[in-house]
Amino acid sequence: MNVRNNKGITLIAEVITVLLLIVIASIILYSSISNLKIKNLNNMFTDITTIQENALNYYLKYKKAPITDEIISNDIIEAMEDELNPNDEEGKYYKINFSLLNKINLNNNQTEEDYYFINEKTLTVYHSTGITIAGLNNSNLSQTFHTLPSNYKDISELNVSIYQD
Repeated sequence: MNVRNNKGITLIAEVITVLLLIVIASIILYSSISNLKIKNLNNMFTDITTIQENALNYYLKYKKAPITDEIISNDIIEAMEDELNPNDEEGKYYKINFSLLNKINLNNNQTEEDYYFINEKTLTVYHSTGITIAGLNNSNLSQTFHTLPSNYKDISELNVSIYQD
């Protein structure tokens, strides 16, 4: 009996098929993880916008920021130095007292390490751990976001006189 006359899938064909399936599965998984991280980032941006609006309304009504007595550690602040609003009052970062704000539905649940905090002077809201996205702008680098991307302008540079009568 001749074994070569048996028609079937060879071991090499099976290995190639399995490898192709692994490659396709890894691409799909990587894409899913990236999409989930981008969704989390957008949720964080939505939360920050909602918190800032509510904090501003609270400030306009009561002339103080809706904060707790808990000061944010300098280690956390230093880790996000590039994102800080230059108009923030140094060392005046506090956890937000959400019980003072209108009932806010946040997309990201807060934990002991993962929470939102605010600068008392500017009411700029930050996320303690941030969201890290890899491969932005087709690079291999990753970037962590703790607040809304902004081009802060120093208040002292504004020319208010052109708006006055």
